[in-house]
Amino acid sequence: MDRIRTSINVNFGELHAPGVGEVAELGEVLAHRADYVTGDLPEGVLGTALTVDVQRECLFVLLRGWGTYASSWLLAWGALHGDTAERQVWADLLDLMRTPLHGMLPKLVLIDAGFRPGSKEDLPTHRVYDFCRRFHNVKACRGSSWEMRTPIRRSTVEVDKRGGIAKAGVPILILDTNFFKDWVHEKLRWPMGEPGSWNLPRDIEEDYCQQLLSEKRERTSAGKVRWVRKSKENHCLDLEMMQGAAAMLLNAARAQEQTAAQPAPGPAPEVTESEEGEQPSEQPQEKAPYRPLDPSPNAAWRFRLPRAGDRPWLKPRRDWW
Repeated sequence: MDRIRTSINVNFGELHAPGVGEVAELGEVLAHRADYVTGDLPEGVLGTALTVDVQRECLFVLLRGWGTYASSWLLAWGALHGDTAERQVWADLLDLMRTPLHGMLPKLVLIDAGFRPGSKEDLPTHRVYDFCRRFHNVKACRGSSWEMRTPIRRSTVEVDKRGGIAKAGVPILILDTNFFKDWVHEKLRWPMGEPGSWNLPRDIEEDYCQQLLSEKRERTSAGKVRWVRKSKENHCLDLEMMQGAAAMLLNAARAQEQTAAQPAPGPAPEVTESEEGEQPSEQPQEKAPYRPLDPSPNAAWRFRLPRAGDRPWLKPRRDWW
């Protein structure tokens, strides 16, 4: 408990709220609903982070926006269906990463590498590591079942694209799962409207809330704390746990209000001389317009988990709202 309080106060720059470690109730989760809906970009969001939980037949994803003093808003969550040992579902994930939400792309993507798609005999390449090495802001991570001295530890996986030993391995983040699950339940008791508040859309589904409460915190006879699973559907808890790690990596607790952006200094202006011997005039350099990776800047992030009767393949919609 003291370790969690110290890390929240020092690393996240937030005040410790009472009730850490106790499992929240459904009403406490629903109390975090704010005045926006899934797919909106609430005022105050400075950047977004995407977390991915890998399963055998789908990728569960969650997008959260972060603002000043680690205030955050759940923007979208759902699943991309497909055999994760195949390339197609990873191409869908790449397409989702390149889809701006109201012109804003994720600043950081964390992918859980605890599950290895496919067998080593049939697929020597680890799909997660192979995907992460292609992008500088996409990081593989996995949880530690043992208590760690720090919430996040950096390591290296010595594999190459063919599964052999590589000189420069893929970096991987080891997360203290007990710490970050405590952090999630700490946020569930955070006062709404205060700096560091944790917000949900008003149309949030009960399934998401139940998954946050899918594990309970227990203390063993040896005095150690562990989280025990009550339900197999705990994907949202894992995704929000990784969001806590993303907030620490992005230094979200120290984010301040943005001011008007100053233009970056460009090359020296071209100096020309007029034919009549007049004073040299400066030719201003035109700044290339920003062009998003996806032609539809408000492409939909509005998709959800599968239900009975759904189509076997649920892809993100590409409409405007």
